Amino acid sequence: MKGIIFAGCSFTWGQGLYYYSDLPNINKLSDNEFHQNKITDSQIKFKNTLYFPRLVANHFNTFEIVKRYNGGSDFDSMEFVEDFFDGKMGFFGKFIYEDFSYIIFQTSQIVRNKFSFTFEDVNYEINFNKNQLILNENEKIFMKWLSQNNLTYNSWYHTYREQIFQKIKNFLKKYEDFGIKTKIICWQDDILEFILNDVEMSKKLVILEYENKEYKCIDYLQKLNDGMMIFNDTENLNDPPMDTHPSKKCHQIIADSIIKSIEKDRL
Repeated sequence: MKGIIFAGCSFTWGQGLYYYSDLPNINKLSDNEFHQNKITDSQIKFKNTLYFPRLVANHFNTFEIVKRYNGGSDFDSMEFVEDFFDGKMGFFGKFIYEDFSYIIFQTSQIVRNKFSFTFEDVNYEINFNKNQLILNENEKIFMKWLSQNNLTYNSWYHTYREQIFQKIKNFLKKYEDFGIKTKIICWQDDILEFILNDVEMSKKLVILEYENKEYKCIDYLQKLNDGMMIFNDTENLNDPPMDTHPSKKCHQIIADSIIKSIEKDRL
C-alpha cells in the first residue's frame, strides 16, 4: 500500500482527541471555541496517534497526509488536495500522484460551502448558518434572488445539494483518472441520497459498522450510540468538555470501517 490522503474537516483532523492525553495545559473548550493557538504541538502530536487517518495508515504499514489546519468545508478539502499536488504546500514535501493509493474524502457540513449568485448585476457569495435566526444583508438579497427566479428555498436547496455532490464526484473522478482510488465518508446526510442513487459513487461510500449495525454517515452513528461524541464519553474521560466531535472510540470505528472497505477492493 502506498500513501493515503485524508481530506476532511475537524472530524478528520481529530479535534478534541488531545483530551485523552495526560499532557499539561489542555484547555477544555466547546466545539465552537476552537483556537489553533490554544493547542500545543505536543497535544497535536498526541491526537495524531488516535485519529482515524493514522489508524488506517498504521494498519496498511504506510503514511497519511492530512491538512495541517483544523476545520473547513468540502471546497476547502478539494482545494487542499489540488494545492498539495500543485506544490503550493511546500512544508509537506514533494509528492507525485504515483505516491498514493487512496484519497479518503470526508464530507463536512454542506452549509459551509459558499454559494455564488448574481443579483442586479452584482456578484454575491454567501455561507448559510443553520442556527442563525436573523438574516444578514447578503442573505436578504439571496431571498430576493430566489423570488426573482421563482424558486422556493426548498427547491433551491435540493439543487444546491445536488451541485455540491456533482462537484465532489467530478473531483474524485479526476484523481481516479490519475490512478488514485477514492472513497467517501459522510459526516451528515446532506448529499447521501445522491451518493446512494449513483452507481459509481455508492461503491465509494464507506459504511460504518458497529455492533452488527450499519450506518451510512457519522452523524447517524453518533446520535444512535452513546460514547461516540467526546462530551458523552464518560467511560474514558472524567468531566469531558461539551465537545461533539468523534470520540476516541468513534475514530476507531471509522478507521475499522475504512480498512474493511479498502480490503474489499483487494479481494
